[in-house]
Amino acid sequence: MQATPEPQPKKPSQQPQIVFLVFALLGIFLIFFIIQKQNNISSGSDMVIDTTMSSIDTTANIVLSDSVKETIFKKIMVGIKKEFRTSYDDMENNYWVYDKTSSKGIMSSQVSLYLGISKIGVWRRFKVHYFGDDWLFIKAYKFQIDGELIEYIPDDVNTDNDGGYVWETFDQCPDDKSELENIITKLSNAKNAKVRFIGDQYYKDKVITTKELKAIKHINDLYLETKLKYNQ
Repeated sequence: MQATPEPQPKKPSQQPQIVFLVFALLGIFLIFFIIQKQNNISSGSDMVIDTTMSSIDTTANIVLSDSVKETIFKKIMVGIKKEFRTSYDDMENNYWVYDKTSSKGIMSSQVSLYLGISKIGVWRRFKVHYFGDDWLFIKAYKFQIDGELIEYIPDDVNTDNDGGYVWETFDQCPDDKSELENIITKLSNAKNAKVRFIGDQYYKDKVITTKELKAIKHINDLYLETKLKYNQ
């Protein structure tokens, strides 16, 4: 009788292990993908911030070359000559710019603003001029601007006389004088204003006319606009 071989133990199936391995690999791949995406987002955010900051710094530190300023200067003057009265100083290579309605002479009291413009930049000069037949020897000015009183003590007032008349003139660049800057700003937006010329013993009052106020605003607006073109 032929011996019946012993039954061999049944080998376990490999299918469950393969399935587990596949899911494990998928899980690892998914985790890696998520981490990589987060890193990319972070890097992108940093790049935006860096780019923005770089752009700000670059804009803040722009320095115009002399040739660029020369080009700006010429273009600016083409427009200004059409709308304003100008005079050229060939010794300093700059223009003086006045509103067309401003007085050319010295035979009247006046308050005005005018500009100096060159290829280097633009600056303002504020002028308060007294004309009369009595000396005042001005020590201070008191402005009444839309009801507000502002007193200003000038550093220097030039005096002269001729033919029985006298004139006393204050003419200064206001950019480093905060008090003058305040007065100019208020006059530029004023509806009514007058000034008192205060002397050693006497004073004289002058109404700042509507024409003068409009001229001051016109020149001041030009100054602010031109400053931007020069990147001042």
